[in-house]
Amino acid sequence: MKKLIALVSLMILSVSIAFAATVSGYVTDMETGDGIENAIVRFHFLDEICPDGGGNGGGNGGGNGGHGFNVYNAVTDVNGYYNIVDLPEGNYEARATKPHTYLPTLIENIVIDENGAIVDFALEPCSKIGFPEPLKLRHHIHY
Repeated sequence: MKKLIALVSLMILSVSIAFAATVSGYVTDMETGDGIENAIVRFHFLDEICPDGGGNGGGNGGGNGGHGFNVYNAVTDVNGYYNIVDLPEGNYEARATKPHTYLPTLIENIVIDENGAIVDFALEPCSKIGFPEPLKLRHHIHY
């Protein structure tokens, strides 16, 4: 019986891994090209509505705040690199920002399949005058 339970558990784990994708990339300063440490990256899963709120990003941090769709989060390392695992395959939009330092950037129409994706962001430093600017649209997707 224990062998059967172990075998079933292994099969379930294998199937869940087969349908999970990984997305990674860099968040850099648009002007200097340097990596931005502690930038926040969020991928919003658009293919499914979750009336009770979304998931926690497959262990990558934070829930979605009850916005009705799944949000997968990451924070960049010292080089501006991020990696998010266990995303369901499908359509996404993604945002990256570093509050009070860089303007948020939105990338739309991201399709993540079983091969995952590399999505890079180039953020514009906040205006030195201090006035907010609109969300910037960028397209830095590598498949």
